[in-house]
Amino acid sequence: MLDEQIQALDSQISNVRQRLGSGASPSSSSLKGDRKDTLSFRIADYSELALEEEFARELYVTSLAGLETARQDADSKSLYLATFIPPTLSESAQYPNRILYSIAVFLLLAGSWVVAVLMYYNVRDRT
Repeated sequence: MLDEQIQALDSQISNVRQRLGSGASPSSSSLKGDRKDTLSFRIADYSELALEEEFARELYVTSLAGLETARQDADSKSLYLATFIPPTLSESAQYPNRILYSIAVFLLLAGSWVVAVLMYYNVRDRT
């Protein structure tokens, strides 16, 4: 009679384990390598995912605070960018300044011509 009660309790324990997701008793020799479907592993996975979610939420809140701070800084600096005189288009081009460049090229060529002539007369006088 005690053996029958022990067998009945063992069968109830195995039924409860199957309902909870383990499917095998720890004392049985038919343990498989994949124990990922047990309830304890599911709870551990859930707690790990919940912890990652909490870290992600905190990181998101921190980044939103940084974004708001950056917006406030930009808004406070935009006061110094106010235009006092409306911009206008120039009537003539400022660059390239063709007249100045033309005079500079002419003076450079004239200077190099003077140096070349002086060298020519210097060589001619020595020979």
